[in-house]
Amino acid sequence: MDALKELLAQGQTREARKQAEQRLAKDAGDLEAIVTLAKAHLVEGELGPAEELIRRAEKKGESTDTLVLRANLAGQKGDPATAKELYRQATTREPPLAEAFFGLGVFLANENRYQESLKAFERAVELAPRGGIYHYHLARNYLEVENAEKAVQHLVESIELNPFYPPAYLVLARILTMAGKFEAARELLGEGLKVLPGDARLMAELTNVSLVGGDVGGAYHAASKLAAAQPDDPAAQCNLALMLLAQARYDEVVGITKRMELRGKATAPLKCVEAMALSALTPPDYPGAIRAYEEAMALDVRDWTAPSNLGMLLLKVPDSPKNVQRAITVLEEAVRRAPTQLEPMLNLALAYARADDVAKSRELATKLLAFQLPPEHPIREQAERLVKVLSAKA
Repeated sequence: MDALKELLAQGQTREARKQAEQRLAKDAGDLEAIVTLAKAHLVEGELGPAEELIRRAEKKGESTDTLVLRANLAGQKGDPATAKELYRQATTREPPLAEAFFGLGVFLANENRYQESLKAFERAVELAPRGGIYHYHLARNYLEVENAEKAVQHLVESIELNPFYPPAYLVLARILTMAGKFEAARELLGEGLKVLPGDARLMAELTNVSLVGGDVGGAYHAASKLAAAQPDDPAAQCNLALMLLAQARYDEVVGITKRMELRGKATAPLKCVEAMALSALTPPDYPGAIRAYEEAMALDVRDWTAPSNLGMLLLKVPDSPKNVQRAITVLEEAVRRAPTQLEPMLNLALAYARADDVAKSRELATKLLAFQLPPEHPIREQAERLVKVLSAKA
């Protein structure tokens, strides 16, 4: 493999770009350098310079490389149909190019055509066995077809080939956590943090793994360390706020959320945590919690969590027809934002039942039962109870 392609396959885009520029300074017609530099620009989302380099490469003749470059460019310009077709054409060319199969695999996976994308990713890895990113995506595809054993093998390979890629650590850690191997997951994330010290995603996952594994102290330590290292990062501060919430340290939670708000860093998740803390105070600050949820709804108009939680809070506060009707309104908004999410659907069914709208409540409860959830699933259990209660009212 060409040295520049090797660097790209290993995820060393900056070094590949540097060496390509050096080679072009010596020979402006160096095709491998032109192609590599175009790919580097595409990785950075620099479409103008990339397209100029693609045209330079195409003047030397259409090739698998130029088809792949054009496909990547089309995808980034929002033309997935053209991109997929160009990748498909590239997979028929000789010599075969791993990037062509990889690109096709990505588009097929995005369409949930996992059996087809699996073959494309497998071929990409076969052609470029040292491509850490290829192993990572193949692993993700194996998870989609429920082959965790193969997924783990390729995630390990991905990390060995490209230890500077956080998503591989995160996915493997989650697999280990789901298998109850909490210590192995913590060790893996610790190794990742040695290579990527202070990485917010790895630190946040270490917090989650420690918490799920019953190591509350370790989880709090990881969350505190991350928050101290990232004082202006909303995700890091939200992570710590959640840990404090679990420890019933409500005033400290509100302190974090207010400080971030003063810095102009308020986010919907932070405001939701603030609302939970305010509603858990003794006595509860329901007006403050309601305001926090409303602010969260305005901060992220796509998230269903805030309106769903607000609706349930309104049903909880001292009962009045006004609160129930308002709860229905925000829960209808939650369902509108996420029509396939079961939790807001159940919450809306409960709100309709509180308002004695039996028909609408039964319709939603019946719809939930149609999902054929496992008998022990809490949403199924609540939906079944609700149907029984509504039937008794009929």
